[in-house]
Amino acid sequence: MISRDSSVVEQVRRFDRFYEPILRKAVRAVANEDFSAADVRVLNELGWVDGGGSGAWLSYRLDLDPARTCRVLKKLEAFSLVAPSDSTIDARMRNWCLTPLGRQFAESIEAEYRDRVTRMLFDVMPADHARLAEAMSVIEEVLHRAWVSATS
Repeated sequence: MISRDSSVVEQVRRFDRFYEPILRKAVRAVANEDFSAADVRVLNELGWVDGGGSGAWLSYRLDLDPARTCRVLKKLEAFSLVAPSDSTIDARMRNWCLTPLGRQFAESIEAEYRDRVTRMLFDVMPADHARLAEAMSVIEEVLHRAWVSATS
Protein backbone atom coordinates (compact mmCIF):
# COMPACT_ATOMS: atom_id res chain seq x y z
CA MET A 1 0.00 0.00 0.00
CA ILE A 2 1.33 3.41 -0.91
CA SER A 3 1.52 6.10 1.76
CA ARG A 4 0.13 9.63 1.24
CA ASP A 5 3.62 10.88 2.13
CA SER A 6 5.53 8.67 -0.31
CA SER A 7 7.97 10.11 -2.82
CA VAL A 8 5.77 8.84 -5.67
CA VAL A 9 2.75 10.73 -4.32
CA GLU A 10 4.91 13.83 -3.88
CA GLN A 11 6.21 13.61 -7.46
CA VAL A 12 2.70 13.19 -8.91
CA ARG A 13 1.44 16.15 -6.85
CA ARG A 14 4.44 18.25 -7.96
CA PHE A 15 3.62 17.48 -11.60
CA ASP A 16 -0.07 18.21 -10.97
CA ARG A 17 0.72 21.59 -9.35
CA PHE A 18 3.05 22.41 -12.25
CA TYR A 19 0.70 21.42 -15.07
CA GLU A 20 -2.72 22.48 -13.69
CA PRO A 21 -2.11 26.23 -14.17
CA ILE A 22 -1.06 25.58 -17.77
CA LEU A 23 -4.34 23.77 -18.42
CA ARG A 24 -6.39 26.46 -16.67
CA LYS A 25 -4.68 29.15 -18.75
CA ALA A 26 -5.59 27.35 -21.97
CA VAL A 27 -9.25 27.08 -20.94
CA ARG A 28 -9.37 30.75 -19.87
CA ALA A 29 -7.89 31.78 -23.23
CA VAL A 30 -10.96 30.35 -24.99
CA ALA A 31 -13.51 31.36 -22.35
CA ASN A 32 -14.97 34.84 -22.78
CA GLU A 33 -17.87 36.99 -21.60
CA ASP A 34 -20.36 34.57 -23.18
CA PHE A 35 -18.74 31.25 -22.28
CA SER A 36 -17.29 30.19 -18.93
CA ALA A 37 -14.47 27.74 -18.40
CA ALA A 38 -17.06 25.02 -17.65
CA ASP A 39 -18.86 25.79 -20.93
CA VAL A 40 -15.59 25.47 -22.82
CA ARG A 41 -14.70 22.20 -21.09
CA VAL A 42 -18.09 20.66 -21.98
CA LEU A 43 -17.83 21.76 -25.62
CA ASN A 44 -14.28 20.48 -25.85
CA GLU A 45 -15.20 17.11 -24.34
CA LEU A 46 -18.16 16.68 -26.70
CA GLY A 47 -15.79 17.48 -29.55
CA TRP A 48 -13.75 14.39 -28.69
CA VAL A 49 -16.57 11.84 -28.62
CA ASP A 50 -18.58 10.40 -31.47
CA GLY A 51 -22.28 10.29 -30.78
CA GLY A 52 -22.26 12.76 -27.90
CA GLY A 53 -22.76 11.93 -24.26
CA SER A 54 -25.25 12.16 -21.44
CA GLY A 55 -25.21 14.89 -18.84
CA ALA A 56 -24.31 12.29 -16.20
CA TRP A 57 -21.37 11.09 -18.27
CA LEU A 58 -20.15 14.67 -18.81
CA SER A 59 -20.47 15.39 -15.07
CA TYR A 60 -18.42 12.32 -14.25
CA ARG A 61 -15.86 12.84 -17.02
CA LEU A 62 -15.27 16.52 -16.22
CA ASP A 63 -15.78 16.24 -12.45
CA LEU A 64 -18.58 18.83 -12.57
CA ASP A 65 -21.59 18.99 -10.31
CA PRO A 66 -24.58 17.48 -12.17
CA ALA A 67 -26.69 20.62 -11.62
CA ARG A 68 -23.88 22.75 -13.04
CA THR A 69 -23.56 20.42 -16.04
CA CYS A 70 -27.31 20.72 -16.65
CA ARG A 71 -27.13 24.53 -16.58
CA VAL A 72 -24.15 24.50 -18.95
CA LEU A 73 -25.92 22.19 -21.40
CA LYS A 74 -29.08 24.33 -21.35
CA LYS A 75 -27.00 27.45 -21.98
CA LEU A 76 -25.10 25.81 -24.85
CA GLU A 77 -28.41 24.63 -26.28
CA ALA A 78 -29.72 28.23 -26.17
CA PHE A 79 -26.66 29.26 -28.23
CA SER A 80 -27.41 26.40 -30.70
CA LEU A 81 -24.08 24.72 -29.91
CA VAL A 82 -25.51 21.44 -28.59
CA ALA A 83 -28.73 19.54 -29.20
CA PRO A 84 -30.37 16.89 -27.04
CA SER A 85 -31.76 13.59 -28.23
CA ASP A 86 -33.39 10.70 -26.45
CA SER A 87 -30.95 8.17 -25.06
CA THR A 88 -31.00 4.76 -26.66
CA ILE A 89 -29.81 3.26 -23.36
CA ASP A 90 -32.10 4.87 -20.79
CA ALA A 91 -35.39 6.62 -21.61
CA ARG A 92 -34.92 8.92 -18.60
CA MET A 93 -31.68 10.34 -20.00
CA ARG A 94 -30.84 12.70 -22.81
CA ASN A 95 -27.86 12.43 -25.06
CA TRP A 96 -26.13 15.70 -25.98
CA CYS A 97 -24.35 16.20 -29.31
CA LEU A 98 -22.64 19.14 -30.91
CA THR A 99 -24.53 20.97 -33.63
CA PRO A 100 -22.57 21.99 -36.74
CA LEU A 101 -22.01 25.40 -35.09
CA GLY A 102 -20.95 23.63 -31.88
CA ARG A 103 -18.55 21.45 -33.87
CA GLN A 104 -16.94 24.61 -35.32
CA PHE A 105 -16.63 26.07 -31.83
CA ALA A 106 -15.12 22.83 -30.47
CA GLU A 107 -12.62 22.81 -33.34
CA SER A 108 -11.61 26.39 -32.49
CA ILE A 109 -11.10 25.32 -28.86
CA GLU A 110 -8.88 22.44 -29.96
CA ALA A 111 -6.94 24.77 -32.28
CA GLU A 112 -6.32 27.13 -29.35
CA TYR A 113 -5.09 24.25 -27.18
CA ARG A 114 -2.78 23.07 -29.96
CA ASP A 115 -1.44 26.61 -30.48
CA ARG A 116 -0.70 26.88 -26.76
CA VAL A 117 1.16 23.54 -26.77
CA THR A 118 3.11 24.58 -29.86
CA ARG A 119 4.13 27.87 -28.19
CA MET A 120 5.10 25.98 -25.03
CA LEU A 121 7.25 23.56 -27.06
CA PHE A 122 9.19 26.47 -28.58
CA ASP A 123 10.94 26.73 -25.20
CA VAL A 124 11.78 23.01 -25.14
CA MET A 125 14.95 21.86 -26.81
CA PRO A 126 14.08 19.93 -30.00
CA ALA A 127 16.19 17.03 -28.76
CA ASP A 128 13.83 16.76 -25.74
CA HIS A 129 10.57 16.62 -27.76
CA ALA A 130 10.61 12.82 -28.21
CA ARG A 131 11.63 12.29 -24.58
CA LEU A 132 8.79 14.53 -23.39
CA ALA A 133 6.23 12.76 -25.60
CA GLU A 134 7.43 9.35 -24.39
CA ALA A 135 7.21 10.42 -20.73
CA MET A 136 3.67 11.67 -21.26
CA SER A 137 2.74 8.42 -22.99
CA VAL A 138 4.02 6.47 -19.99
CA ILE A 139 1.98 8.66 -17.61
CA GLU A 140 -1.15 8.18 -19.70
CA GLU A 141 -0.66 4.43 -20.04
CA VAL A 142 0.03 3.82 -16.34
CA LEU A 143 -2.82 5.99 -15.08
CA HIS A 144 -5.27 4.65 -17.67
CA ARG A 145 -4.44 1.06 -16.74
CA ALA A 146 -4.95 1.89 -13.04
CA TRP A 147 -8.25 3.67 -13.80
CA VAL A 148 -9.55 0.77 -15.89
CA SER A 149 -8.72 -1.79 -13.19
CA ALA A 150 -10.28 0.42 -10.49
CA THR A 151 -13.52 0.82 -12.43
CA SER A 152 -13.84 -2.80 -13.60
